[in-house]
Amino acid sequence: MQHYDKLVGKIEKDLEGHQNLILLIGLAGCGKTSLAMALITRANSQKTTRVSLDSIITMASGYNYDSELRDFYRELEIAAVKKSLSGGYNLVIDDTNITKEIRKLFIDTGKEYQDIQIVGIYFNIPIESCIQRRLNDPLITLREQHCQKANWADIIKNQSNIMEEPGLEEGFDMLYELDENSSIVKVRKS
Repeated sequence: MQHYDKLVGKIEKDLEGHQNLILLIGLAGCGKTSLAMALITRANSQKTTRVSLDSIITMASGYNYDSELRDFYRELEIAAVKKSLSGGYNLVIDDTNITKEIRKLFIDTGKEYQDIQIVGIYFNIPIESCIQRRLNDPLITLREQHCQKANWADIIKNQSNIMEEPGLEEGFDMLYELDENSSIVKVRKS
């Protein structure tokens, strides 16, 4: 997580002075949760919360995703987003957010509030790296002791097949692109 502290230090100036909705975008295993935790840790005086679909699923269903509860999970996630933003918190949405349709849901929700800066952080990480990171994640190993083991290689390949690269035209005020080394390779501002 230390390398993310340096990254957060680079983008802090863009985040200061605004209430931010930060949408993390990337395949499973790309490092979104590690960056989310670094953003929260470095938040200084600004109140910052994290909404994670994985955490909501774990809360509602243990470690077992139930496809019949998909809409329920998403409703809980949106309710948490609205509560955080209405409370004046900065918000990190820690989910794959790989399609424009999913991102639109959060961007439109953020735009319901005045003066919210919508920031996207896109992890442009090779599939193989994501698979290896996920397979080596000790939390995943712990979870899989209590539920059915997932085929992460297939899941991540399927995510890659439907991944839509984000763009400013979706409603972002700022969009960062990160490479495999957590380096900023592109910053776009509206």
